[in-house]
Amino acid sequence: MEDIFRGRKKVFASLLRAQQQSVLLEISFTGGASRERYGSRILSFPGYEGGVTFETDILAQMARQLREAVNDDEGGAGVAVEPDDQGVPDAFLIVPLEPTTGNMKIRKVPQVVVRFFIGLELYEIVTTFQKVVMVSGTQAIQLALPGLIRIHPRRQQERVTIPPQANMSVVVQKRGSAGFKANLFDLSPGGLSFASTDAHEPLVLGDKVGVTIQGPILQGTPLSTFASVCRITRVRDEQNLQQASQLYGVQFKLVSVADAMTIDRLVRDLGKKPR
Repeated sequence: MEDIFRGRKKVFASLLRAQQQSVLLEISFTGGASRERYGSRILSFPGYEGGVTFETDILAQMARQLREAVNDDEGGAGVAVEPDDQGVPDAFLIVPLEPTTGNMKIRKVPQVVVRFFIGLELYEIVTTFQKVVMVSGTQAIQLALPGLIRIHPRRQQERVTIPPQANMSVVVQKRGSAGFKANLFDLSPGGLSFASTDAHEPLVLGDKVGVTIQGPILQGTPLSTFASVCRITRVRDEQNLQQASQLYGVQFKLVSVADAMTIDRLVRDLGKKPR
């Protein structure tokens, strides 16, 4: 079930988090039959570069800036201004990763759909094109900051057990350590489980790891993303009861809409195959 939030403060806070975490945006268009999607990134909001990471901090900073602006005004000394929508930017800037094609299409469509992931939640806003601007020699697109954002939780989606005939594996690497290959046990849009009987540096709860999913279904293009260890279980090989291994569960830390879409497709496709 999606959550709908109204008010440009919430939209601004979400976009600011996405910008500070260098989240990749997915840009698509309404008003036509095109299903094309483009990658993009948000440019910094003036006055909010670095050091502001939580919504409460954002709103507090907005309040300070508004009070300073009013106090600098001759008729407004000592007047406190609450951080309502009047202190929120009315637009934001993006840089399409395919500048020529993306810029041309954005100018011609009635609405632009912007999607991005923060953690395991999908954020979606619908906005409109305003103009093209130059920022430090780079062509950027200015979009209106809307007053509504939809947030789709992804935690309750389908988990599939990987069938042996899928011949899938995962390479896991902890920062500063050599990577190791493991058997992929199950997969969901939010994470995966794996086990390995090979010797490797032990993992503990909370460890941050890189994971690379491999298998024929990916058609020669492995999928790499980041994750954190959230579950550890001791298991035994049914074919060799003397052989034990750890079954690890990890939760994805997705920053790419493209990766999330690929994982969704994998879950659907693997769910269709005979077990």
